[in-house]
This record gives sequence, C-alpha cells and structure tokens, in this order.
Amino acid sequence: MYKKSFYVITFLVFLSIASYGCISITILGSITGTVSDAQSGSPIVGAAVFTTPSTEVEITNSQGKFTLSSIEEGVYTVTATASGYDSASVAVTVDHGESVKADIKLTQSQPIFSGTVRRGDDGTLLSGIKITVKTGNSQTQEYSTTTGSDGKFSFRKADIVEGEWNPYWAFVDAEGYEYQRTLVYLKEATPNATFDFRLYPNTVNASISGAVKDFLGNPITSPVSSLAPQFFVTRDISTEAGKQAVVRVDRADQVTYNISGGTYNVAKLAGGTEYTVGVIAAGYLGREAKVAFSSGSISATHDFTLRSSLNLTKPIPNERVTAPPAFEWQVVAGADRYRLRVASGPIEADQDTGAASTSGTFLWESPNTSPAAASATAGLTYGGTTQLVSGGTYYWQVFAYNASDQVIGYSPSSWKFRIK
Repeated sequence: MYKKSFYVITFLVFLSIASYGCISITILGSITGTVSDAQSGSPIVGAAVFTTPSTEVEITNSQGKFTLSSIEEGVYTVTATASGYDSASVAVTVDHGESVKADIKLTQSQPIFSGTVRRGDDGTLLSGIKITVKTGNSQTQEYSTTTGSDGKFSFRKADIVEGEWNPYWAFVDAEGYEYQRTLVYLKEATPNATFDFRLYPNTVNASISGAVKDFLGNPITSPVSSLAPQFFVTRDISTEAGKQAVVRVDRADQVTYNISGGTYNVAKLAGGTEYTVGVIAAGYLGREAKVAFSSGSISATHDFTLRSSLNLTKPIPNERVTAPPAFEWQVVAGADRYRLRVASGPIEADQDTGAASTSGTFLWESPNTSPAAASATAGLTYGGTTQLVSGGTYYWQVFAYNASDQVIGYSPSSWKFRIK
C-alpha cells in the first residue's frame, strides 16, 4: 500500500516537470583584462571600467588589471576611462559561465590649453601653482591643475567636458602673487590654446582709487550695490614668445564702490607698473584710462567723468525704407543741443573728446536741435544734395553738447538704415 503510493507520487512529479519544462541553472561568467597606455604599454592605475549593457564599475589595481564578475551571457561593450586619456572600448561575447579577456589601450588626450607660469619680475618658472578654468556661459563648470617642476601646465581634452571649451576663463590665484585671469578661445584649426602667465609678487597691497562723476560734476550714485558702476583692471605682460598680452588682475573682493559718494577703490595690486582701469555704469558710456604708480608709491588715483549714453526711444526698422526714418533718442541732463550725423560708413566717437569719425564719408549733419525735441528728420532726404541714393545703406549717430560746446553724451554705437 505505501510502496504503491510512493510510485504514484513520483510519477506525478515527473509529469509536472515534463509539463512545465526542465529546471535550468544559470552559470554566470566574467570579464577580465588590463588597461594600459597605448604608447608606452605601462599599466594605468585607477582607470574606471564599465560595460554596456550596464553591469558594474571596476577600478584597475596597481597593475592596471580589472575583473567584472557575475556577467550573464551576451554581447557587451567594455569601456575604460582615465584622467588625461581619451576613453576606449572593446566588444566581447560572454558565453554560459565563460571568462573572457578584454585588454584596453588608452591614448593620451591632446592638450586643449597649456602654458607656463613665471614670475613677472625675473622670469623664474614657478612650480606647484594652481591653474583653474571655468567654462560654460554661467562659468559654473570648474577644472583645475597645477604646474610641474618645469613651471608647465596642461589641460587635456578628456579633462574638460566637450562643448564647454570655447571660450573660458583661466585663473591663477596664488598666495603672495597678484591675481590674474585671461579669456581663452579654442580654435578648431589649432586645438591647443597656449598662454604664459607672468605673476608679480604682491607684498605691498597697492591700490588705485578715485571719483566717478557725470559731465555736470555730480557723483554717479546708485540706490543699491548691485546697480553700482562696474570696474575692470588689466595689466600688460610680455609672454614667453615675446608678445604682449593683457590680463585681468581684479577680483570682486578687490573692488569697492561708495554708492552714495561716487568713489571707488581697487586694492590688492602689486603696483610698480601701469594699469588700465575701466568703468561702466548704467545710462553712461564706458571709459578706460592708463593709471601709473609713482616711483616708490603704493597708491595711485584717477577720476572718471562719464558721458551719457543716448539710447533710442523709437526703433529703426530692419527692413528697407522708402525714406529716412524718424530718429528719436533720450533727453540728456545738461544738454544744450543735439546734432545728428549721417555717413556712408560706421561712425565712431572718441571716448576722450567725443569727436566723431567715420570709415566712410559724412553726408549730412542736422541743424542744432533743442533738448526738448530729442529728434531730427528735417532736411534728410535721398536722391538730393545729401547724396543718399536708393538701395544704399547708411549710418547715423547723435551727439549731445553743453553750452560750452563740449560733447557730454552720444549714442553708444552708430545705427544703420537702408533705403529701398
């Protein structure tokens, strides 16, 4: 009786297995290999190795070796990445329970920005100096390296995210030296941009200060610090190739502005040389000036007088017009009269004198207009004595004068209009 029952149960289990298929056991495989330098053959320590489809990430050991375990059978792309190298991949097929080999050779990335760091006073190469680049429109991505014993540095393609290369700021902020930064552009034809920093020892904390006023003699003030005039300070340096370069030497914490008194101060400079100081303010035209330190002095002064910026109050049409458009601009405080000039080429105004010049020919100048009018169209025609012709492109710029016939403001650039 019991023996019969045992055979019946065994038979039912057999039928169950037969009905639903045989029980299978999965045996996992592995991928092993070495990551090495394609040129020297030396193992690369600390390289990251991963697969697609994704399994796990392994880091190469002191001999450049790695093992990816528990790999199901299938086709995989094995990729290795390491600092200073371009990534590389190989394809492998892992069979049931098999261990396959995947050796990967990496090629050193090409430099995209390199150069040297020297003392500015005697040319001594400086080692261990940190170089930082900030990329992207918002300057949020930051990458750093340091100079070697030969004073050289290099950023390679693999070190900086592609698409963030051009342009970017390069900074050197070293203890005991004047801060420097330069804007670097990467050209497709010459992918390795170079720059030679010349750092000047800063032991004196020199400063430049002064006042910022308008043409009426009033200090340019601001209700809040965020709207205060902005300053930039540069110095000229001689690079290793004997060329002249301009570097920024100002940080945000170096510049202070008295928003109620209209005075500024730029500190933490090395001094002993000539700097270029520039200022821009809302509603005014930017100015810059050369400022030099007297022998043995650690302070220099320069006062700025800014001209007003005459902005359009009526836009000029982009399409061709059948007659010169009506020109209208902002009224400037202190203006006694305005003059509108039209030329066959772009018009430029000298930032020191306000004198107008053009690459073309001046064709027309309006009579003096009253400040209240802030517009001028009378007498401007085409096909007549003004030499304007159908199909031509012309440029105009407006200037404001005070009672002493000084230019106290002008439009920030010449605008153009086109005649049908």
